[in-house]
Amino acid sequence: MKSLDSLFRPRSIAILGASHKPGKVGFELVKNIVEAGFQGRIYPINPKGGEILGYKVYRTLHEVEDDIDLLLIALPTKYILESIEEAGKKG
Repeated sequence: MKSLDSLFRPRSIAILGASHKPGKVGFELVKNIVEAGFQGRIYPINPKGGEILGYKVYRTLHEVEDDIDLLLIALPTKYILESIEEAGKKG
């Protein structure tokens, strides 16, 4: 059985659907991870790019060159399957 460390003790977290707008799920996920004191790498992902809470925002999952241990998806339901397929291609 594969170790569950990447799920319970991730070294990196990507937030697909990270938002620049406080109050939106994608923003609050990033904020909560930061405020909880997560010590690993944080990769907000949003096609608009830019920056959220001091973190570079990647336009796509494939722009992230590092390995991602945990992917959080904060997107409308109609985009979930496509997002999972994209994550599978990333590895």
